[in-house]
Amino acid sequence: MILYGVYQKMKDLEDEVFDFIKKTLKKADYTINLEEFNKNTDLASIGVESIVIVTLIADIEEKFKISITLSNLEKYDYIVSVKSICASINDEKS
Repeated sequence: MILYGVYQKMKDLEDEVFDFIKKTLKKADYTINLEEFNKNTDLASIGVESIVIVTLIADIEEKFKISITLSNLEKYDYIVSVKSICASINDEKS
């Protein structure tokens, strides 16, 4: 039961981060095809510029009151996706 609770919290966080990123990119009116965007999508692979990725990470840290370090993202080969961001949050809390 506890394992399910942890799994559900992680899934909920992924959903929240996914929605936050998608909403932020839509609001900024980027010419990015968000139809291809999913939780595993590397933001750079769909044309999100590095400065925008850095800003998104800072915004996610502020909104969710967490810390995402470069060393955490290094574990995921610097792929910045919803999954890698949330996994790095989980790694930070471990």
